[in-house]
Amino acid sequence: MELFSKQVDIIGAGAVLVDDLAVPYPDEKIEIIQSQKQLGGPVPTALRTLSELGLTCSIIGKVADDSNSRFIIDNLKKNNINTKNIIIQKNAQSGYSQIWIDLRNKTCTIAYSSGSLSDYKTEEINLKSLQNAKLLHIDGRNHDAAIDLIKYYKNKDTLISIDTGNFRKKTLNLLELTDIIIMPKRFAVNLLNLDKELSILTEKISDIYPAKKAIIITDGINGSACWHKEKIYTQKAFKAKVFNTTGAGDVHAAGVIYGIVNNWNMPKILKFAAATTALKCQTLGNIELPEYNQVIKFIQKSNNKSEDSSYLITAGTNNLSPHFK
Repeated sequence: MELFSKQVDIIGAGAVLVDDLAVPYPDEKIEIIQSQKQLGGPVPTALRTLSELGLTCSIIGKVADDSNSRFIIDNLKKNNINTKNIIIQKNAQSGYSQIWIDLRNKTCTIAYSSGSLSDYKTEEINLKSLQNAKLLHIDGRNHDAAIDLIKYYKNKDTLISIDTGNFRKKTLNLLELTDIIIMPKRFAVNLLNLDKELSILTEKISDIYPAKKAIIITDGINGSACWHKEKIYTQKAFKAKVFNTTGAGDVHAAGVIYGIVNNWNMPKILKFAAATTALKCQTLGNIELPEYNQVIKFIQKSNNKSEDSSYLITAGTNNLSPHFK
């Protein structure tokens, strides 16, 4: 029986998908040398990472009544994520992605189907049954219900973070309401109609959203940049033997969230998120997500400079930083 708690660290709301990953043999005729079926979607992947790191998590989402949906719910439960607020739509098909991984170029091609699910609506969610949480994490979809969820949790003094994903004009309405914005560089370029280095993009977006607690832009191997309390912080990507980058941005968002709810300063948060992402990229897909001690050992091994020692302390208090309230 699934345990139900009225208090969790993180509650996530967003699209829940199934990913079918395939690694074709280089220079051969579509011979698959490795494959994997996994849970996908920005919010579920972030929640699974946060659960591995030691936080309690719950999810709001919608699935069909098909075999993929049974796979989704079973995997969420297996990863200790509360699924009481998963909505099941009958006679529908859940979303899924087919991902082809190019080992030579360390890239992947993603073909996806949104399935036949309708967006979840506020009236389908029993707001009174929702857990209290330190932070609500959403993606850039289900815009109407997401606005209502944000308003509900704002009244409970809960921090709101968004992982924007691909650029959608409707997502801009959500950015106005959130405290923490996490976006890939391609979203920032579309938003500003400008392609510059991360620090410049981050500063310009902070001009649009000056009241945010933090704005983080990620760019794969080029690292990340963050605007926080009138300052710009940058973080290089860690050197790692990359196998696959599927879900890297989702895992990076989880690293940022973990640092925020553990009362860390921004340089430490960005470094931890970068290390968590580097570890994830050394495996196929997101079945094996890093635990906290693995991340710390990776940081220690990657950088032994004395000035970095402040980043290597044990996990914090799980209380929200006054910088983010």
